[in-house]
Amino acid sequence: MAASPAGRARRPGFNLGDLLSAIRNGMLELGIPLLYCGVNIVDVTQRPASVISHSMNPQGEWQRLQSKGSATVLKFWEGGQIVYRSDLEHDNPVRCVIDIPFLHGTLALNHTEPDAFSDEQVGLLQEMAETLEEANGWRPSSSSPKALKQS
Repeated sequence: MAASPAGRARRPGFNLGDLLSAIRNGMLELGIPLLYCGVNIVDVTQRPASVISHSMNPQGEWQRLQSKGSATVLKFWEGGQIVYRSDLEHDNPVRCVIDIPFLHGTLALNHTEPDAFSDEQVGLLQEMAETLEEANGWRPSSSSPKALKQS
């Protein structure tokens, strides 16, 4: 089986685009506001660790990008806590960003309005990140944010 960009073997027939589409559709059905959504995959096989971002635009099209904010995403992932930047007034048009860490990276959303996500929606996003961790197409690895910190 070929290694994925994140250093983990993908399951046969796994399609990240389909998974991102399902996540986006689920968020929209649940009434979670979003402009872009994405999944940041942390590759711990490289030193230093790197981040590959998979981003979906408002039209439902996705693309793979080298993350410009790799150091920031790594810090969020290593911290293991939700990071909700509720008002980024200086960064128009994006005013609000949330990153939810999971074993292999973060689930990230942004919106044009400040304070766009309610506590209930943050809880739903955390559940989605947990589901993503279980169904992300990579075999679980021994690397975790805590293990990475210890190495």
